[in-house]
Amino acid sequence: MSRISRHTFLHRLSSLHIDDLVFLPAIGKFPDVGKHPYAAKRDMAHLEEYQSSDFEPFAIIPSVPMTGVGYIVKEGGFTEMVVKTFSLDRLHSIRQLGFLQRPTPLQGGSEITTIPINFSQSRYVHVLDVQTILVLMLHNNGISGSDLYTARAAALLHDTLTPAGGDTTKLIDREAFDEDLHFPELLANREWGELRRKFHIDPSLLIDTVQGNSHLSGFLDIADKIAYTCRDYMNLVGIPIGAPQKKDSMFYPLSQLTSKHHTICGLWDTVHVMNGRIVFTNPRHLENFLKLRALMFRNLYYDAVSRFTEFVVGRVIMQHLYQKGILTRETLLSMTDWELESIMSQFLDGHRFGSHHLGRYTSHVECYPDMTQGRRREEELHKQNLKFTLLEEVSCRTKSGVHYLVKGPGGVLSFSESFPKAARKIDSYMKLDLPVRLYWLENADISPNLLNALASYIDEKK
Repeated sequence: MSRISRHTFLHRLSSLHIDDLVFLPAIGKFPDVGKHPYAAKRDMAHLEEYQSSDFEPFAIIPSVPMTGVGYIVKEGGFTEMVVKTFSLDRLHSIRQLGFLQRPTPLQGGSEITTIPINFSQSRYVHVLDVQTILVLMLHNNGISGSDLYTARAAALLHDTLTPAGGDTTKLIDREAFDEDLHFPELLANREWGELRRKFHIDPSLLIDTVQGNSHLSGFLDIADKIAYTCRDYMNLVGIPIGAPQKKDSMFYPLSQLTSKHHTICGLWDTVHVMNGRIVFTNPRHLENFLKLRALMFRNLYYDAVSRFTEFVVGRVIMQHLYQKGILTRETLLSMTDWELESIMSQFLDGHRFGSHHLGRYTSHVECYPDMTQGRRREEELHKQNLKFTLLEEVSCRTKSGVHYLVKGPGGVLSFSESFPKAARKIDSYMKLDLPVRLYWLENADISPNLLNALASYIDEKK
């Protein structure tokens, strides 16, 4: 079985087929398209190939950003059967980043002057991306049969139990909404015998893979990280990927990486199984990817402005509705983001809730190194009779990835052992200098129900 690499797609004029997946070059998105004479012919060839009457696509994803690959899912195959058996269409209406907002620079020290904007990418596209990257890695390592289909099922199903509101909802109760922990519930509550028998899926191995306890879990972990990093970056910075940013832009460090390494998320072709262990054979490619991912945590996932709406929605509004029984675990696991927003709209005095809702108020964010200073400042605001103040202490518990094994000068070791200086730099990006955030609104037509929810949150914290 021949291995597939990013360069395979760059120079081929035809696609590669693996079961119901058709792998393509990243059509129209490859940054060096002008340098390759085959580019125009290549894209035309794909258009002709898939306009034939006997080809029916189930999904078309022209590009998985910065991986060098796009894909088409054919109708009537494994993917469609999993989607329909487990009703994955709901994930179309679950945003990948919940109520996390696009970060913007603060004006005048603390004021947020832009209207908050949600990210549009969905969990549905995410799980398709994860499956695609996973299949490429499994193919390159000769994994087929029952293991292949069990791993693909894990990729497609690992986020099925994501609640409406996504990770924002997990602020209510992380254990209750832990998709991996409760994954056995998904299999127990569905009729999926036909799917299991047809593709020889091992239920125990499927559960173990999702929960991180099988020989396939490492592949799923890597595919998941690549998939969310590349698409979140694309939606954060925009297209064209790798476009230069001004030095004073908050995205400058990110664009510096992607402008130099156009397929920075294409490290799927460096993953090999060696003596039963998953090893990256290109340590520098892994280093660049881990830098990008760590900077995404610093500049997006844990950014203070990005988290303002998420924290208010999750820990104040949704927590209050959850305690009142208006929202339950069962309803949140079955509804969509739009249905959740409708419920919150009714709660907030009929004001339509959306990404812009808190933009109705003059909002502020201040950051401090510890809770003592944060509480001191909050007391000052209370003396000014401000009604809405909220403190959050963010702790980055996510691993930076420097534990991954690489084939380096000293043999197969962890990245941190092989390249300690680079590993320390990556770890430093994951650390927050100012982990305490003080969110506050100026007094002006604040919803009484929002203030009541805040009072409930404060009482709970006492």
